[in-house]
Amino acid sequence: MLSKFKENRKKIVVVFVCLMAVIIAVTVGVIVYRNSDKVKVKNYLEMGSKYLSEMQYEQAIVEFTKAFELDPDNPVVTGNLVTAYSNWADALVEEENYDKAIEILTQGYELTGDESLNARITEIRGTLKAISDKNHRDILYALTAKIHDGLAGIGIAGMPSSGRYRTFDEKREVFMPVINDLNDYIEKMDLYSDQVPQEQFPVSDVDAYCNGLTTATDVDLPAILTPGYVYAALSVCYLHIGEMENCLNARTKLAEAIGDKTILNDHFDSSGDTEYDKYGRTLRSISGGFSFGYSDESANNETRSETEYSLDVYEYENGRMISDTQTSVGLYHYYTYSYQGDTVNVECYSDIGVMQYDTSETFQIDKYGNNPRDTEMWAISVQ
Repeated sequence: MLSKFKENRKKIVVVFVCLMAVIIAVTVGVIVYRNSDKVKVKNYLEMGSKYLSEMQYEQAIVEFTKAFELDPDNPVVTGNLVTAYSNWADALVEEENYDKAIEILTQGYELTGDESLNARITEIRGTLKAISDKNHRDILYALTAKIHDGLAGIGIAGMPSSGRYRTFDEKREVFMPVINDLNDYIEKMDLYSDQVPQEQFPVSDVDAYCNGLTTATDVDLPAILTPGYVYAALSVCYLHIGEMENCLNARTKLAEAIGDKTILNDHFDSSGDTEYDKYGRTLRSISGGFSFGYSDESANNETRSETEYSLDVYEYENGRMISDTQTSVGLYHYYTYSYQGDTVNVECYSDIGVMQYDTSETFQIDKYGNNPRDTEMWAISVQ
């Protein structure tokens, strides 16, 4: 009886052990299965797809990346990962966050090597450049318009043409805003050089054009300034306020821009009638061919005509005109006036007897240049 009991007990133990072994084997099998790479990849894909459908792109990329690390050669895994990067970038582009979109696509391309992501990077960079170029052009357009209005305003205000000479301080109030705008434009022109058109500055009669920049009420400028126009305007503005070194520096840049270094020395215009110095100031000017008629009282009021020729000669010292002499000569008369210091001298002669001036006269002007004649203030200032 006892032996039989012992035998049954052994059988129960064996059965129990076998059962436990089966349970353990099944449990281990389940654990191994659940932790296999294939199952992990499947789970990561399911979770990533869920996030992707909810447009939670960053979380989707995290899940797809886990699957990619386990099975990088799986085209389904790679395709989902590429889609997540691409969709996230598209969403950022819609928000106009182009730099972040490029950053995300670059990460995806470096991870997967997928060329579609690289192509998208190139496309977005092209869009970004187009936007940047337009913004830069708009900035240059706006600055050019502001400079145009500033220069035209000088002409409208009668600067430099006026009834009297102006002090340098008076002129600074008018010219410095334009000078500041021009220097601002130079900075932007260097930054956005690819948006600046080819040089268009008229290379003939440079100084005559420069003079007109501050005397005309309708200044002739292109829509976007080229270096020639900028430095031409800057040089003449500096000249008007007596900053001769800055004027010459701008003239040097102008000469480089238009390829004409003759303007940095005394030189004549294309007609040979006007000579300018290196600052663009007139040294002497010859004009002629002005025909007019008048009544000669000494010849029984017989109408006579003649052609008048004029010569202007200017002298400067420290950025200021110190002498201006004009002589006009005709067949029957001549007259000359000269400005020197604070005095204007006028001398006239005629064999006719009826002239604007029939005697020699001298009259004084004050330190600001107040005088009866309508004169230009070109490069003339008293300190």
